[in-house]
Amino acid sequence: NEPDNKVSVRLAQYEDYEANVLSRGAIVDDRLFYMAHVRYYTFDGMYRNRLDGRKIGGEESKNVNASLEWRPGGAFSAILS
Repeated sequence: NEPDNKVSVRLAQYEDYEANVLSRGAIVDDRLFYMAHVRYYTFDGMYRNRLDGRKIGGEESKNVNASLEWRPGGAFSAILS
């Protein structure tokens, strides 16, 4: 039932960056819960094209995830994601 919020950032060589934001907690105590997660990742690549010198192997991604979990009681629960 307690809210949980986290932020993490990673920086590495070859312009490798990642940032995450996570939040989760109760909307209705003991019954309805939420989770939301956002991630951004980029990597410029660590290899160079021998013909023109440009970097190759780079990546970039953006992700958003969310879910609701309902626990009406007993052994039953349902998750919408």
